[in-house]
Amino acid sequence: MEPDTQKMGRRERHKAVIREKLVDAARTAFVERGYLAATHNEIADAADVARTTAFNYFPHKKDFLVAILADRRAQIRATMTRILDEQRSIMDTLRAAMREFAAWFDANPKLTRALSRATLQSGVLLQPDYYATSDLFGAAIVAGQQRGEIRPEVDATLVGRLLMDGYLGVIYRWAADDRAPSPEQDLVRMVDIVVEGIRVPDMDGRTSR
Repeated sequence: MEPDTQKMGRRERHKAVIREKLVDAARTAFVERGYLAATHNEIADAADVARTTAFNYFPHKKDFLVAILADRRAQIRATMTRILDEQRSIMDTLRAAMREFAAWFDANPKLTRALSRATLQSGVLLQPDYYATSDLFGAAIVAGQQRGEIRPEVDATLVGRLLMDGYLGVIYRWAADDRAPSPEQDLVRMVDIVVEGIRVPDMDGRTSR
């Protein structure tokens, strides 16, 4: 995600441009060489900045990945917020979100696979904010409860985390196999399985859709 340089002073704009060049170079290096093989030096060279500058902006290699993933989380947040604002049913909301995420993966398979593998190799899974996206899934569950679709006693935060875990599991398995088809079907099935168990039953005992 490119910085909004129009709201910055000259010094801040310069720093933002350098940072973005380094992030772009790191993204390319992770795709072309893999996270483990990519180095600070080659990222700095590709960004056409001094190596000491690269270390000043990103002291550790995983810091590049954290910045790249932060951009992706911002995209996910924007997508989820837009879909939640459309006030669809809980099932339609989550299915629509998963289909949009899958479409991004399908459009950028090499990048997505590279970043997924890098995430597992770098240890950023242990970052405390890595799972913040689960709050958006939890918000969808709360909206479903408010509409009477989801049982009121259900812990929305816990279900949000479960959906996040399922989402990541599907993506990591997909990323491990270069020949795997689109993850869309598995993502939608995961949503169906999770939500089916927490929906309010109809009068005839069937869960509402």
